[in-house]
Amino acid sequence: ALWGGFERRATGMIGFCVLTGVGMIVVGLHPAPVYPIIGLALIGASIALLNGHWQTLIQNKVGMELQGRMITTNRMIANLTEPLGYFIAGWLADALFEPAMRADGALGDSVGRVFGTGPGRGMALMIVVLGAVQVLVAVVGLRWRTLRYMEDALPDAIPGAIVTWNRDKLQAEADRVLDPGGPTAAPPGWATATR
Repeated sequence: ALWGGFERRATGMIGFCVLTGVGMIVVGLHPAPVYPIIGLALIGASIALLNGHWQTLIQNKVGMELQGRMITTNRMIANLTEPLGYFIAGWLADALFEPAMRADGALGDSVGRVFGTGPGRGMALMIVVLGAVQVLVAVVGLRWRTLRYMEDALPDAIPGAIVTWNRDKLQAEADRVLDPGGPTAAPPGWATATR
């Protein structure tokens, strides 16, 4: 809160995903309780920081009239994918990672020497792999110029003096501003606000 975040919000939003991945890797490194404690603290801090950057970006770039719709859609998509993640993670742990990380498993003599073998170490390895993928995706995102500089391409939201309550027309007008010749251009003579 004292810091205020990166000037370029997209950098903070994507960059703190690296810290989330690092936290995941720390969680799975060793069965001693201190590793999950430190890793989960890193994950919690990074999620708070990346969400702060994301929320600020949304509030600057999306008009107040559409922020509820946009944030709700984002949360709906995120929440709908969580059960799928739990299902896949449980299946991968039971069918692949846990058997491989037993003392006599396929990875027991190789990866097991680093992460340990036995109950729970397969799930730990899975979390480490997912953390490494998270770091990789975040680094690619930071290097992807279009994503990193999206704030320059998107205009700041400027609320009108009078706002219509028809959200569909308002969305069409916002789309028209971004793409004047696009298919969702507002009908001639229609305006979202009057002065």
